[in-house]
Amino acid sequence: MKKIGMCFLSLLLLCGCQQHSTKQKQVKQKDTIVLGYVNSDGYMKVKQKGKYGFMNKQKQVMIPCEYDLITQEKDVYIAQKDGKYGVIDKQNQILLPLKYERILYAYDSGYFFARKQEKTMVFDKDGQKHKTIDARLVKQSFHDPIVWMKQGNKSAIFDTKGNQKTKFLYDKIKRFPDIQTYEKHAYTIGYKNGLAAILNEEGKPCSAFVYEQLRPLNYGSFNDKFSGYYQAVRDGKSGIINTRGDVVVQFLYDACDKDADGNLFHAFDYIEGVGFQVVKDGHYGILTLQGKTLIPCVARVQKDASMKVIGTDEKDFWVDKEDTTAYFTKEGKAYLEVKGHGDGFQNGYAIVREAGLSRVINEKGETLKQGKAHDEMSRVGRLFQHCTHAVCTLYDMKGEKVLQGDVDESFVYLDGEPEGVLVKESPLTEGIHTTSTVYDLQGKKRTQFAGISSGSMYGVLYKNHFAFFTRQGYGKTGKMGLLSMDGKHEITPRYAAIGEQDDYYIGRYADGRSELIEKDTLTIILQMDKDVELSLT
Repeated sequence: MKKIGMCFLSLLLLCGCQQHSTKQKQVKQKDTIVLGYVNSDGYMKVKQKGKYGFMNKQKQVMIPCEYDLITQEKDVYIAQKDGKYGVIDKQNQILLPLKYERILYAYDSGYFFARKQEKTMVFDKDGQKHKTIDARLVKQSFHDPIVWMKQGNKSAIFDTKGNQKTKFLYDKIKRFPDIQTYEKHAYTIGYKNGLAAILNEEGKPCSAFVYEQLRPLNYGSFNDKFSGYYQAVRDGKSGIINTRGDVVVQFLYDACDKDADGNLFHAFDYIEGVGFQVVKDGHYGILTLQGKTLIPCVARVQKDASMKVIGTDEKDFWVDKEDTTAYFTKEGKAYLEVKGHGDGFQNGYAIVREAGLSRVINEKGETLKQGKAHDEMSRVGRLFQHCTHAVCTLYDMKGEKVLQGDVDESFVYLDGEPEGVLVKESPLTEGIHTTSTVYDLQGKKRTQFAGISSGSMYGVLYKNHFAFFTRQGYGKTGKMGLLSMDGKHEITPRYAAIGEQDDYYIGRYADGRSELIEKDTLTIILQMDKDVELSLT
């Protein structure tokens, strides 16, 4: 099947691989799989009978499929055969013979580190030996300026040219390069006699060797906010120190992190003023980056980690305590506490559950709507839904009724610009909804249609035009179409599937034909036969 992309053409080549010789040969289309994109040399990695090599875009073999492993490093390749490593160039000429136990390329200097038994040799990119080190190469991360070597049972730090930075003093070394730059905010931790300390770029301790655990908070995160902070454990208690070894958060807590035990929202990482999340005596709280209390440790223990005990709403924090919910400003000032377990304020209201009953409150704590036993309260966009005896009613943030459904009817909110719409779904009849009615958020009816299967209808707001995807029937017999807000079938149900991206929809027929549809006008601007797949990727 041909494939036409809106942004680029993608091509999958299946071809064969033969031995490289002085005269390059054309590969045969047999038993060979192309394993990647074109690299900086214009080569594609290929695999044949479990062995790897490279060919160019003209399908000529440049590096034969004879290696167990092979990776490109700048303009050369590290290859492995029979458990031994070496370095070759793009013409398959050997720069370092395949006789080493391990080879690492240091991007920072352009040197290769090759280990053989208890020695490590340092080579330049042309294969010329720079020096020999009487130690075993252990680790060097991508773009990291630090190399970890070991002599006997002791470790030391070298730079990427093979110069020794520290003596062999440490039991082990942990290196945490920044995942964004691999240069800025790189962290090194050394261990002596089972205790850890922070090491600077010269390998000298910045703190005492007194910590049972040390971990940089910024490691594994794209948030630069926590650069320079370490989660530390001393005498069984958690705290925070910085790269100078200064204590930022005293060692008073059972846990102290940017995300304590998964019971607090990860989104807190990106809220201005919020620093560390802590646990003390089984209760959760929040500190600033300066170690000051923002939210005291009053949030209750939650066995189910998916149920958050501290959350953030549009402007404040909510804290689920033992029997009450407290609300705090972003500056940490408590302004409201209500009985029961509530959520955050959105659009001026929150839902609180207490003793099996639900109620909706405003920001003053006043009850807008009180539910009875077995009633359900839920959010529907900026409105809230109160369902009792199978009848659901929508209210606004003032507690005023907006819409009411009949028995077994329910409301769904479809998000979009400028404000979204409401869809009332009527009861099921023989497996399909008999009617779906669309309203704006003020309760004004916009359109109505029939024959929608549950879960198969959704909408997209695009500028001032709202298009629905509707399915009539089930499975292979189901058809989808597009309707405008005035209820007119701009495109009647005909497609087996509809997709969308940017300014276009793609309608696909059951026989494989497809059509490109402009969103603004629902005009079909391109038709493709079934032997061509239309794609927006």
